[in-house]
Amino acid sequence: RTGDHTYILAIRKTPAKARLNDKVILKEKYADKLFVALMGAIIRAHMSGIIIGGVGSGKTEFEKYIAGFIPDNESALTVEDTLEMKLNMIYPNKDISAVKIDEDYPAEQAIRDALRLLTKWLLIAEARGREITTILEGASTGCVAWSTIHSENTWEIPDRIGQMASNGEDKDTLENNVYMFFNVSS
Repeated sequence: RTGDHTYILAIRKTPAKARLNDKVILKEKYADKLFVALMGAIIRAHMSGIIIGGVGSGKTEFEKYIAGFIPDNESALTVEDTLEMKLNMIYPNKDISAVKIDEDYPAEQAIRDALRLLTKWLLIAEARGREITTILEGASTGCVAWSTIHSENTWEIPDRIGQMASNGEDKDTLENNVYMFFNVSS
């Protein structure tokens, strides 16, 4: 319900499958073999990253794709408000759990709880606000963190994260942390 007493209904089809895989990426010419090999190497190297793009650009689908590279024996947690990734169904042999966040259990708390449980991988469906600082904190502890954010180009990422954090943290320190703890952006 919106402020003017009208209702909004949004229906999204989110099947429990990864629409992207190496074969699709190569066949549809989204990228070449070098890219596919690079993504596997990035994940095996335990690098953190940010996936950017506009609404409907495929950020979550790409995050589902890279989850396929996570080693089966390393714990992963998705932090989502809609539980649309369904990684535990897509990759049943992997140690992946999903946490649903809401007003009573915000992303910041879910991420802190995951870090206390020594979760190796954090996959945030979409960073929208101040939880980005907790994601940075997680990445600084050695937890591998991947998240999507709305941004149109890589150079905007530090400013976009600064807008989301908006807690008065020193801009230079925040920008330095972004470059230090997020190794990859795509």
